Amino acid sequence: MNVTPWAAPFAGLIYFLSRPRMWGQLLLGLFFSGVSLVGAFVIPAFFMTQRNWFYAIGWGLFAALLDLIVIVPFFLNLFFYRALVNEQKRDGLGTPGEGVLKSMLSSFLVFFKTLRWRILWPLLMLTCLFFAPPFVFPVSLLAASHLFAIESADLVLAVRGIPAKERVQWIEGNSWDLWRIAFSASALAFLLSFFVILGWLLWFPAIPVGLYCYTKNMQNQHNVRYGRN
Repeated sequence: MNVTPWAAPFAGLIYFLSRPRMWGQLLLGLFFSGVSLVGAFVIPAFFMTQRNWFYAIGWGLFAALLDLIVIVPFFLNLFFYRALVNEQKRDGLGTPGEGVLKSMLSSFLVFFKTLRWRILWPLLMLTCLFFAPPFVFPVSLLAASHLFAIESADLVLAVRGIPAKERVQWIEGNSWDLWRIAFSASALAFLLSFFVILGWLLWFPAIPVGLYCYTKNMQNQHNVRYGRN
């Protein structure tokens, strides 16, 4: 099945739900990520409620975005990596060239090479908070989707055995595909928000698993590196 960038998050959700064997490790990663994000949201929001509830939510979202940039990637690599490696073995696509620890360490290079988005998105959110409050919610949703798509691409390519420098090249060379995945993931997040907490729990694995599906039909390392499927 050839999964397009627009379809990747939805395909990832279906793939995840249809394979209970993936639930254990992914849900464990979701638990720790969720506790981290909720804590990051609640603490500033609580202290800002005396000023204005709208600003309280806005600052909570800003703190959660920073948490998504700094803390969540650690849990993503720690738990999601192993689940995707096991899935790759079942698909007969071989084993990755990096282990969990090496993948986490090499991801620091990817982190710094994509630092501009990790700086620009929080700055844009701050601008919205002070000058255009109604845009805080859609901007925070797209920001989270885009940054999580970048993190997921790094994770999936590490699972495929791609070195850090070439993962950076792939992310930069396929930036438009990652934007399309981000827009699609934002739409998925909106739809899943009707299921409240359960919806957000399903949104998190949908993106990395969707990117796994997107790269799954890239049969050799050359194709994976340059994004030709």
